[in-house]
Amino acid sequence: MMIFGDFGSTLGLLFIFIMMLKGNIELWQIYLGIAILFRAISHAEYIHAGDHYKALKHLSGGFVANSMAAFRKFPKGELIL
Repeated sequence: MMIFGDFGSTLGLLFIFIMMLKGNIELWQIYLGIAILFRAISHAEYIHAGDHYKALKHLSGGFVANSMAAFRKFPKGELIL
């Protein structure tokens, strides 16, 4: 599903660019298209973050400890929560 969303966003941006080159589109329409594009990307990232939370919520130690454990180096390979 994400592939279709990314492909659709790319096609939308390409359409705006082509119409801008032809002179058939006004500046406010460009800004509106970009705003819609950012809203779509924001929604996709919201869903993506929710999926990460669902994958990590079974771990003990709380949300912050679980999410930061993947990005932190620990001494001697020990996992400290």
